[in-house]
Amino acid sequence: MVPTPSRRPVLVTGSNRSGTTWVGRMLCLSHELAYVHEPFNPGIWPRWIAEPVPYRNLYVCSENGGAYEGPVRAVLDRRFPWRRQLRDIRSVRDAARLARDGIRHRFAHAASRPTLMKDPIAVFSAEWLADRFDMAVVMMIRGPVAFAGSVKRLSWKFDFGQWAHQPLLLRDHLGEFEAEIQQAAEAPPDILTQAVLTWNATYAYVDRMRTAHPDWHVVSYEDLAAAPAAGFESLFHDLGLSFDKRAAAGVARHSDRRNIGEVSPRDKGGIRRDSRTALGTWQRRLTPDEVEEVEQGTRAVAARLGLVARGAQ
Repeated sequence: MVPTPSRRPVLVTGSNRSGTTWVGRMLCLSHELAYVHEPFNPGIWPRWIAEPVPYRNLYVCSENGGAYEGPVRAVLDRRFPWRRQLRDIRSVRDAARLARDGIRHRFAHAASRPTLMKDPIAVFSAEWLADRFDMAVVMMIRGPVAFAGSVKRLSWKFDFGQWAHQPLLLRDHLGEFEAEIQQAAEAPPDILTQAVLTWNATYAYVDRMRTAHPDWHVVSYEDLAAAPAAGFESLFHDLGLSFDKRAAAGVARHSDRRNIGEVSPRDKGGIRRDSRTALGTWQRRLTPDEVEEVEQGTRAVAARLGLVARGAQ
């Protein structure tokens, strides 16, 4: 039975390195949704939100949402603010990039499809986005060892001041980890300790959200990568999207066993790989002692999510 296409916008979020790009792109294969990439990311230019948001992982709620309601509505309507970014041009290359994105997004605005916002940076704002804009939420979960292995490979350090300087976020969602966050903001720890704290804080929040919002679609990256055809077909139907021949072929093409299992660090956003082989890449990235360190450090939060050490990673 073919589902009735959903007219709701969709948010695909979770931690970084949890497969949000892959999932967002695959959900747009049936051409029932229009893809928008990370409007909450202050490190991207040109931006979907003209004024860069003040923090990475900005927490928007009813108390501060007034300033962001208009910009987010423009994103969901796909009204790209290119004119307001003319002042940011510093080179011919910048001008070309802005022109390219402006033209591309003008066509996206003309399409009548609802928007899919792919944005792990917006994870803590998911509740506000869902409530204010009636967005369907896909929340990705990735096991802690695989997450830590990816962070280590890319040397992705996190500035915990981005969380420490948001009192509303600490009050509402990260209080359990506030002392660790403040300490890490003042004296950044090593990369694996950062990964453990980032994973714990993010997924303790995700665990609360999945309980508070049983209508959200909580998806395991590991389950999806192990059986992409069945997993995506189920997710498409849950969202009211058609898993047609084009979508099925696209999912197969981007997860086929003939693809490479490990992409170059320079291609961190690459989504065409052997998804089953990619499940085990953490074994080449972490030493046994590092695996043990991550498992011990994340054990309590992983248990809340029902994750089993190593087997779920």
